[in-house]
Amino acid sequence: MSGEQRIERPNEAERAWIQANLQVSRSFATSYSGARVAERVPPLELLDHAWTQWLGEWEARPPAERDDPNPVINGVGIAFGQHLVDALGLEWGVVTDEYGTELAVHGEPANIIVFPANLIAKRFEGRTVGFIVQVFHQVRSEIQSMRS
Repeated sequence: MSGEQRIERPNEAERAWIQANLQVSRSFATSYSGARVAERVPPLELLDHAWTQWLGEWEARPPAERDDPNPVINGVGIAFGQHLVDALGLEWGVVTDEYGTELAVHGEPANIIVFPANLIAKRFEGRTVGFIVQVFHQVRSEIQSMRS
């Protein structure tokens, strides 16, 4: 498949996974921000605050007692991606290329592709906090510039 890239619409199971992870993000934001999340997608500021709280608590535990971070990474990533979909008219897609298959948000012009769960995972690896709102505004600004 070298160099080729294919984007397909998510199937029913993938759409259900997106919805399940939006629920995870709501529960996560409520648990770690102390605020009740009524919105379908938690506000970016709440996600940012919750991420900072969660990561601090996660790191404070001995490594053997730490929960698997992937459910949080996926939940926050899917919520981040949904904010891009809602704000910029992007669409969810399943991208397959020489590196594998991953859920992304995509749109035009210039075949814009953002891998939101991967974006969050990379910040987790670096133990980065306070980035969600900033990165969202940066990505939105770059896409809006490309469109104008």
